[in-house]
Amino acid sequence: MVGLLRRHENQAAAALRQRMAEETKAYQRWEYYRPEMQELREVGGDERLRRLRTTLEALYKHFPPSQQQREFHDAFLTACLGQIYGKDLNKHLIRILRALRTDHLQAEVMICTPRRFGKTMAVVLFIAAWLLSQPDADACVYSIAGRTSNMFSAQVFNAVVTLLGNADRVKTFNQETLVVVNDYGGTSMMKAYPSNSKIRPPTPEESRGAALDSSHLPPP
Repeated sequence: MVGLLRRHENQAAAALRQRMAEETKAYQRWEYYRPEMQELREVGGDERLRRLRTTLEALYKHFPPSQQQREFHDAFLTACLGQIYGKDLNKHLIRILRALRTDHLQAEVMICTPRRFGKTMAVVLFIAAWLLSQPDADACVYSIAGRTSNMFSAQVFNAVVTLLGNADRVKTFNQETLVVVNDYGGTSMMKAYPSNSKIRPPTPEESRGAALDSSHLPPP
């Protein structure tokens, strides 16, 4: 009886491992041309990506972007593919990258431009589109000061209301939180936090603590 139970447990574990391997398998380029792979041409992430792009294009009608801001958004899209596609990303990675006309996947974006280059507004539009188009989306934004953080939240709120025509889908809006009803009927939330870009020197207590923490190290 014990042996039979153990055999069933092993079979169930093997089936689970096989299913997980099939769901997360990264296919080679040539495999996409097989007839049986045609059913893999469309997944849920494709619909979410289309919704995000469609929402951005709708926002562009109210807030015309510069060419650089469009490039920022393309970079943001690539960085968010993991959240958009989830476990389907590895399986469809080659097809997705080909559709986006890129040959690499990055999870972070760094933008360094002069002032008045449209960085803040580009992020405002992308987050507004992200909140509305993605199911149960979350976004956290850190600004250099409290006033900047409040202004950013107000800009995202304004973009959402301008696109929708009213504030009926806005559930919560205050200095730190914006909650909206997304296109899937769920709620998406943005948190805006102020931060301090200055690095203060350590206090005497912290300096003494660092000295104590390093006392166990051997002498140089």
